[in-house]
Amino acid sequence: MEKLKKQIIELNNRFYQALEEGDISTMEEIWLTDGNAKCIHPGWPLLTGWDDIKNSWERIFESGELSEVEISDTFVEINQSAALINCIEKLRHYIGGQMVMTMAQTTNVFEMIDSRWYMVLHHASPIPVPRSENYSDTLQ
Repeated sequence: MEKLKKQIIELNNRFYQALEEGDISTMEEIWLTDGNAKCIHPGWPLLTGWDDIKNSWERIFESGELSEVEISDTFVEINQSAALINCIEKLRHYIGGQMVMTMAQTTNVFEMIDSRWYMVLHHASPIPVPRSENYSDTLQ
């Protein structure tokens, strides 16, 4: 089970590396590319199917605002054909020339299909950051 857990964590890390680098090719390798994949970005409606999901990532990448992604508080649950990862995303963006940090509670679901793991769901919900927190970045 530890080997399987390591595989899933590595795949999840590849997803976040692709997100940070704006790498749609790696995203396409990770995601299930049929009509069953689902994605919910913070503040967005449910996207169903790879075409809509790919389009959303391309729009996000083209904005050029994302500069860094850090994940923490990772929890992994695995059975023989599905894996669930909960984590917190800390995202740094440039908006109007100013660095802004946002945070999201995220669930990523991977499914074993034809002896290979694929991301089938990414759901990120914004986490409000208390104004009393002292951060060096501007918070949104």
